[in-house]
Amino acid sequence: MTMEERARMRTDDVLKLYREARHKLPTKMLAWRLHGAGMEQFGKGRQPEEIPLPEYGDDELLMRVDAVGVCFSDVKIISLGGAHPRLYGRDLAKEPIIPGHEVSLTVLGVGEKLRDRFKVGERYIVQADIYYKGVGLAYGYMLPGGYEQYCVIGKEILYGDDGCYLIPVKEDCGYAEIALSEPWACVETSYSIETRGGIKPGGTCWVIGTPGARFDEYALSHGIERDGHPRKIVATDVAGAFRIVLRERSRALGIEYVEVNGLDGLDLE
Repeated sequence: MTMEERARMRTDDVLKLYREARHKLPTKMLAWRLHGAGMEQFGKGRQPEEIPLPEYGDDELLMRVDAVGVCFSDVKIISLGGAHPRLYGRDLAKEPIIPGHEVSLTVLGVGEKLRDRFKVGERYIVQADIYYKGVGLAYGYMLPGGYEQYCVIGKEILYGDDGCYLIPVKEDCGYAEIALSEPWACVETSYSIETRGGIKPGGTCWVIGTPGARFDEYALSHGIERDGHPRKIVATDVAGAFRIVLRERSRALGIEYVEVNGLDGLDLE
């Protein structure tokens, strides 16, 4: 056997152990953590950070990140930092996050309480829009995402408001192929959503204007008539003349009318 054949055999053995999730676990791993707004706050010195391998509990899973995609929403997170709406003003200097939600995961460790549900070697993607006890957390936002080599999946994902947010995948699918499931689902959805071309009768209509705009810069063509109109109209920063039209039309049709400047006190229910 030649040296090249021996090297190929060793490579094949390593790959086999990797695929079967039987490889040795490290004590440390690499992760891209976001410490604030801007690329200079992403990682340390423009490099991933070495951090301890996370420990998992009896009701948690240890997962290996096999592949992760870069989404434009990740760019927005890095640009805005803790000011991103889905981070709720989190102080990233004290509590850095790990972005990345387009992932391919393999189970490496199963907590005692989960051994009837999960097995080492199983593969999953994450439905990233996670709600837990009524709060939107999202994988790769409030919850650590896939820009790390290993991650712990806990109660927020396993016992979320919509059940378990892990989705199993076939064993013969490629790692990158699986990581593309989420962005490809977005493409599919963009062609299948049925859009509504008018104001929803019986709903809430939020009219957002530009302060100081002239009346003739607005148009009210249809959707607020006697035979079809919203239950409530919320007007924000609407110019004076058009605001009067909205208020009088609402009064005539029995529509609840509310004026709100800015977002403070906004109620769209």
